[in-house]
Amino acid sequence: GIITTHSGKYTNALSHFRTCLESDASNPDIFAWMAKAHLHLGEIKAAMNACERALAISPDHVLARMALGSAYFENKETDSALSVLKTLLADAPQMTQVFKDIVHIRANGRDTDWLLRLLRAEVKRYERMPVRTKYHVRGHGDIMVRPRSTTLKRIEILLATLSNSGADIVEPLVEAMDLTTDEGLRFRLWEVALTLLSHAEAEKLSASLKNAANQFSKDTVATAILLSDQLETEDLHRGVWLTPDDLQRAAGVRFDETTDDAVLHRNIEQLREEARVWQATLLVTLGCSGTDNLNLLKDWSQRADNDLSTACHIGLAASGDEQAQRFVKARASNPILQQQVDILCAPSLVKLSEGPPRFTSQNEELFCRSCGEQPTTDNQMIREAEGRPKTALCTNCLVEIIDASDDAVTDNPATSCALCGKPNMANTMIYLRNGCEVCDGCLQLGLRRINQGEIERFLHTL
Repeated sequence: GIITTHSGKYTNALSHFRTCLESDASNPDIFAWMAKAHLHLGEIKAAMNACERALAISPDHVLARMALGSAYFENKETDSALSVLKTLLADAPQMTQVFKDIVHIRANGRDTDWLLRLLRAEVKRYERMPVRTKYHVRGHGDIMVRPRSTTLKRIEILLATLSNSGADIVEPLVEAMDLTTDEGLRFRLWEVALTLLSHAEAEKLSASLKNAANQFSKDTVATAILLSDQLETEDLHRGVWLTPDDLQRAAGVRFDETTDDAVLHRNIEQLREEARVWQATLLVTLGCSGTDNLNLLKDWSQRADNDLSTACHIGLAASGDEQAQRFVKARASNPILQQQVDILCAPSLVKLSEGPPRFTSQNEELFCRSCGEQPTTDNQMIREAEGRPKTALCTNCLVEIIDASDDAVTDNPATSCALCGKPNMANTMIYLRNGCEVCDGCLQLGLRRINQGEIERFLHTL
């Protein structure tokens, strides 16, 4: 039943569980798993009944209490859901999934103030939490937990949820930095605040690009290059196009009405200069954006006037076009410009991407970074995300890391996962194995892959 539940075959799983009940009707695990299957099928009342039967046998049953909280929430009984989950979290504070469910319920009710207060509380207590200690879980005895790591996970859950509130939470995030002296945590709060601000600025600029004829200006476009990786190529293309009619209309809107031809001409010339700064900046931004769609720059570099053609060449040079780099270097007329062009044309450090790791089973060129073995059918490889330096870890080493996780963990906030690229603060836990850094998320993903293979081999024997 558990295998078919993990496979998403919930109706079949219920059939298996009912068969199990015929010989083991007092097993609370069976009812708890039935509750999970009913929830996935949208059968809320049946899920509640299964939870109640599990809890009648074992009142402290963790899975049944979690499922009951979810069932209450799905049934729009928010207060009951929160009551169940809060009690469970008090009994087992290391269970971040329960914490995440509570945060989700609060966020669903748009209780941003409560979430911010909770964030402040978690940040404030982070440094006071022990790195490792034993904790008594009701119904399960003493277990080894990592309260400080758990607090980091809670903070990340809150930050991910609050990020949906946009730039409105930037000020509270900055204020929360004063509640801790831990530099890694302070940096993470600052990083999220800056990310939210840049997203807000990018949204405003994107809106201006879509209405460029009315909103073009030097001030509006000033941050475009800094935001190049957040702007859509289509919006940049749309924003570049300005016509004489656009300038004529803008003059009538932005300046007082006049019948003096000299004043009108001066106004239009002022707008033309502003429009050219707007266009030139967007052309350079297009080259810095990382897009492969550079046909507009190549076209305009050949037929636009000298200033905009130069802007196109600068954009192409920034994208790595060698011919454009030679063009720009040849026109650097003084040492200061030459230095700036050298910086522009220097091989840039590749921004390592973040993303999900990949899996492979046979690859002669791939070796496990930890043990040096090559992949086989039985010993697959979890490897780096697209765009990252080649790194791989075999599933045998992955299991060994999990078995020795208490001794392999590092709390260094400067460490990043070699597979997915996420920093330690984002993952909340990274392990070291013979010089290979791997995060908790990639370990769990690899473990699920191993379990999936075992499930598939088991099903093939049926």
